Amino acid sequence: MGRSVLAVCRAAYERWSARADANLTVYLDAALRALAAGFHEATLTAEPQTSSD
Repeated sequence: MGRSVLAVCRAAYERWSARADANLTVYLDAALRALAAGFHEATLTAEPQTSSD
């Protein structure tokens, strides 16, 4: 489980560093939600949601 979490966090970091269009925590949240959902297609195709402050 720990390696799975590390892998999705690293993937989120890589995507964030390539795009840098939101806070890293947005990408981490999306990646961990996808992991928790078993990488269901809906979670994989959804764009990370930023909070509207």
